[in-house]
Amino acid sequence: MLIYLTLNTTIEIFCLVTAFICLKNDKSFAWKGMIIYLFITCVTELVAIYLRKQLHHNNQWPYNISIIFEATFISVMFNELFSEYFNSKPVIIGGLALLAIVYGYDVWAHHFLLFRNLTNDTLNNATNNAMSVIFSLYSFYYFYLLLKDYKPVSLKTSASFWWVAGVFCYYFGSTAVNLLRDKLQSPYFDFLPYMLLVSIWIIYGCWSYSFICRRWATTRSNS
Repeated sequence: MLIYLTLNTTIEIFCLVTAFICLKNDKSFAWKGMIIYLFITCVTELVAIYLRKQLHHNNQWPYNISIIFEATFISVMFNELFSEYFNSKPVIIGGLALLAIVYGYDVWAHHFLLFRNLTNDTLNNATNNAMSVIFSLYSFYYFYLLLKDYKPVSLKTSASFWWVAGVFCYYFGSTAVNLLRDKLQSPYFDFLPYMLLVSIWIIYGCWSYSFICRRWATTRSNS
């Protein structure tokens, strides 16, 4: 069982438990939906580990399926946050439509649903890259709206701010890594896995803190 407790799965399971404790009674579908998304993420990681280490098969197709849930749940959350400032549905739907087109291309190009020992070139890289760019732009725009907002916001206890901060660090970091991939690789030491690991811990750390802030704010408003 210890093979399933990697650095990635440990922080993901911790974030899932935190989300369940803090958000199980939340009235917002977007926030409560994070429990479902994180559960799917954890299952995806465990299935991928099982395929790679137990069956010695290609393990990229579970990630390709989970991309659908990743794009959907994070877009729904951004719609929730943007809706406080403007009618964001056209923007969010447009972003999802673009991702659907790119995803369709990846499906056609890679045929990733074939359950066999494929080559390593089956990951939906185009969809991942497009999603990183779109979510980075969403994050930038949220910060812009936050700066323009006349209402004072305590960033230390703002659940929305910390959730977006995690998204920004992870997806903008992924975009930067993809752009600088050739320069970051070295015959002596490969920095990429460690940079991606740090970005994963940042997003789930920020999300866990945002869930705690959300629970605290909800409890205080109901008291």
